[in-house]
Amino acid sequence: MLSIAEPTEYGEYLDSDTHTVDVLRAMREIKEIIKRDTDPDTDFENAVGNLSDLFCRTGRLPGLMPLLKMPPGKFFWRAMDAVWWECYDTWPHQPSLLRLLNRHAATSEARQDDRKKSLTIYRGCSRRRVRGLSWTTNCNIAAQFANGHLGIPVPHPVIASAVIHRRDVLAYIWSPVNDEHEVIVNPKRLRSVEISKDIPPLRHMD
Repeated sequence: MLSIAEPTEYGEYLDSDTHTVDVLRAMREIKEIIKRDTDPDTDFENAVGNLSDLFCRTGRLPGLMPLLKMPPGKFFWRAMDAVWWECYDTWPHQPSLLRLLNRHAATSEARQDDRKKSLTIYRGCSRRRVRGLSWTTNCNIAAQFANGHLGIPVPHPVIASAVIHRRDVLAYIWSPVNDEHEVIVNPKRLRSVEISKDIPPLRHMD
């Protein structure tokens, strides 16, 4: 059964001009689309984007978690594609998010990639947050995050590299901000993890 979170779950995550009633109205619209349609379409993606816009930057993921818990696989991945690149400070929510990702892994388009070659991936972050969900195939993107992406401070910054088998990739998510495909993985599946405190200077992306 699809459920909508109680108002008390939203207050601390809202943008300054947003009220809880706005979130509940947006959630009901999304619920109706899921009940009506067998496949996610632009109406669903736009409704998810409108909901995402109601939350502040660091509150976006926890505010969206009730939505991500609602839909079946195809809708879940369409929602992730629509809003993941806007989510910040995801580390505290990693355990619950990883459960959702694993639940829907069988319907991820990443599982259709049957190439045998493993991927080398990179992550720029605090030293204690190396084993996170979000990685990239672009080392320069990792350097941007290590240096404080969008002005977000990163204590004890490092760049980590690792190898992941394609069958263990949970999702590839395109970011319109960085023009790159982010790689979402189960951190327990990472191999050959190496950590460097030498952060290379940033190169401008063309």
